[in-house]
Amino acid sequence: MKKDVGGEAKLLRGEKALEERVQVQLTSQGLAVLHSEGTWLWRKSEIDIEHITAELLYVNHRQNGYQLEIHSPSLVKHLSSLNTWSWKLSATPFNIALLAMAVIAVLLGLISSSKPISKLLTDQVSRDKEHDLTTDMWVRLFPMVCSDPEGLAALEELKQRLNVPLLNELDYSLTVVPQEAPNGFAAMGDRVALTKGLLEMAESPEEIAGVLAHEIGHVYHRHVLEQVIRSTFVVAALNFAMGDVSGAIVLDPATMGLIIHLGFSREAESQADQLAGQILKEAGVSASGLVDFFSRIKGRDKSQMRWLSTHPLSTDRIEFFKSIADEQASQELPPLMSQVSWLQLKNICQSQSSNIAIKRSFSSQ
Repeated sequence: MKKDVGGEAKLLRGEKALEERVQVQLTSQGLAVLHSEGTWLWRKSEIDIEHITAELLYVNHRQNGYQLEIHSPSLVKHLSSLNTWSWKLSATPFNIALLAMAVIAVLLGLISSSKPISKLLTDQVSRDKEHDLTTDMWVRLFPMVCSDPEGLAALEELKQRLNVPLLNELDYSLTVVPQEAPNGFAAMGDRVALTKGLLEMAESPEEIAGVLAHEIGHVYHRHVLEQVIRSTFVVAALNFAMGDVSGAIVLDPATMGLIIHLGFSREAESQADQLAGQILKEAGVSASGLVDFFSRIKGRDKSQMRWLSTHPLSTDRIEFFKSIADEQASQELPPLMSQVSWLQLKNICQSQSSNIAIKRSFSSQ
């Protein structure tokens, strides 16, 4: 590791949403964070790296919930390329079997970025297996979640409103994480997360419902696992075939960021939008909320609005939801939730103990 690499970063302290400009220096043990109160050492074993773009990277501290927003090109380059900061998935029979399938596909000359092959491999993994495989990774990525009881009740109310028959009783988990950047995302293991920043930015529950419906679409179609297989298992399979089993089951920082902040194909975005439209219509939720949300965020800097970096807007997408909103204009739709519930949802990251989040246990997965 190069010790002379450093630069400026923004330190986000979760509990009070405080921002501070700090200096960050790479060391052999991790990151030295020089701030107003002294120097903190963020050890490699204590942090998670989210590689968003070539110019933007986030480093999350697992224990205190703090976050570093790094724009320094040299820091981004070196942090995103450090394989020694990788996590390993255990070499269980399931993991090896999954890799073996990729190896067989390689040997048959079938593997590439081809969607049919990635879809074939995805279909071989049950949802339960996918969930079990990624539980440890998920908890490491987000050891802190928002847990205000009234807010959780409002979140469940929203989830149940969108739980329409066409989803065939899809069992997904919905979580709010205490990140300031506005974002919503689907993840492996049938998981959806919304951020504190997204709830604070939203002006109506219909906006959140629209974003959630879209992410449910990604979960329903298993886009995350399929894209991860397409993006990573060629390298993993080759390593495995050559006898490097440990290398085959390593997820480096860039891959870990990919899993959460994945850019989907146009086809995947279209599929998620189509299902979101059906969910909103069947649930009796106005699509105008999502149209309003799109209108407000369009043109924003992707470094400030992370949802845009993984869900690029287009005129066709906006027009699609406008058409649904126009259809619903003549209908008398029931309220999505009361104003009280909406405020409780927006304040889900606040609790009576003044902590915005609690640490999750594996039993909650």
